[in-house]
Amino acid sequence: MQDIITDSLREIAQLLGAAAIAIVAATLAVSVLFSRVLSRPIHDLISAMEAFEKNADNFVYEPVSGVREV
Repeated sequence: MQDIITDSLREIAQLLGAAAIAIVAATLAVSVLFSRVLSRPIHDLISAMEAFEKNADNFVYEPVSGVREV
């Protein structure tokens, strides 16, 4: 009887361990995806600013007029 309980507990521990590993792996995958989704606009802005700075000598400021100006 004791062997059955010990084997059952060992099975439960293995299942819980496997579930924990799966949850950690899924969390890691989602966090990497989320990080890329959030950082892509920042990288695009950095690229745009670098391109602007290369041609900044020819930049002419044109003021905006009207009610939509913030």
